Amino acid sequence: ADKAAVDAAKAAGTVGEQADGYLGFVQGSGDGALSAAVNAINAGRRQVYAQTAGKTGVTAEAAGQATGAQLIAKTPPGQYFKPLGGNWTKK
Repeated sequence: ADKAAVDAAKAAGTVGEQADGYLGFVQGSGDGALSAAVNAINAGRRQVYAQTAGKTGVTAEAAGQATGAQLIAKTPPGQYFKPLGGNWTKK
């Protein structure tokens, strides 16, 4: 359910992928249900990045950035992404 809500928000331009590997709100913070969905997915990603860091010896931040680059590359045209140190950009 969280993924479906976030996918719909991405398509609507409300939520986008960030270069740090986490989801973010393009504008505002969404409604309560959408905020909860984004937070749940980001919490899951945080755990994966920590596990990856433990296995590979990189930092969790580096693992997140590597994943973020992959997710941004897969972002379909018309959706938003945010590069490191940059602003929201429509692909």
